Amino acid sequence: MPNDDMFILIVSGVVGAMFGSFLNVVIHRLPERESLVSPGSHCPHCGTPISWYDNLPVLSWLILRGKCRHCRAGISPRYLGVELLTAALTVLVARILLTTPAEPHWGAFSACMFLTYALIPVTFIDLKLRIIPDRITKPGMVLAPIISLMVPELHALSPLQSTFSELGDKPRVVALLISLAGMAAGAGAIWFMGALGRLMFKKDAMGLGDLKLMGMVGGFIGPVGVLMAILIGCVLGSVIGLISYVVTRSSYIPFGPFLSAGTFLVLLWRPEIVHFFTVTYPGIFGG
Repeated sequence: MPNDDMFILIVSGVVGAMFGSFLNVVIHRLPERESLVSPGSHCPHCGTPISWYDNLPVLSWLILRGKCRHCRAGISPRYLGVELLTAALTVLVARILLTTPAEPHWGAFSACMFLTYALIPVTFIDLKLRIIPDRITKPGMVLAPIISLMVPELHALSPLQSTFSELGDKPRVVALLISLAGMAAGAGAIWFMGALGRLMFKKDAMGLGDLKLMGMVGGFIGPVGVLMAILIGCVLGSVIGLISYVVTRSSYIPFGPFLSAGTFLVLLWRPEIVHFFTVTYPGIFGG
């Protein structure tokens, strides 16, 4: 690997860990409607402000062995996990969009990281509290078409490109239309699944949080992409849900984390996923 590419990946990992530290603040404070900037970082047990040298992503948690320097109360391993996960995903996106192509796609990289950094707190908040905060999804729905206008290559792989061929000399307009169509498709698909679930099971099967989440996602990955993400999320949710039921006898699992996982997979490997569903999978059964 060229030295320039290695430098990009190292910087991406460091920056990702720093963003992960901030996302921990989002996960902790956003559901409580607390400010994300004030007061500064402090121990959730004794309230002592955390010094900068105890607030270094990943390193401080490891050095302190997951305990507050002052009261020695345990600090959740989630803080370390979120920082490591954010760093790893940032490096992965950078590897695909910044080092693999002949020319780095900085615009697409920035847009993908914006969505990824939104999905991480959605996942952990939904796992803990079974809610998807509007303070993440609503601004995301507003920003998705704007970012699509600024970064039209975000929708370069969409099959709808041919539908708007008469607008071929206006890629930003095409990207905007695909983004809006994706928002409608994502929200509409979740609404339809929820309506079908109410009809079949006589209870709510989907929440409005899921609907707004996939509306936001559709704005970034378009209608075909968001439908694939929902399909993958359903498959993952069904498998994990079955395992969870066998172990815990609980039939409820939050759907947001699986939708987020499906979204990230489509975001980075859409052509490979399309090839799997259209060629590899049918071929297994002789289709």
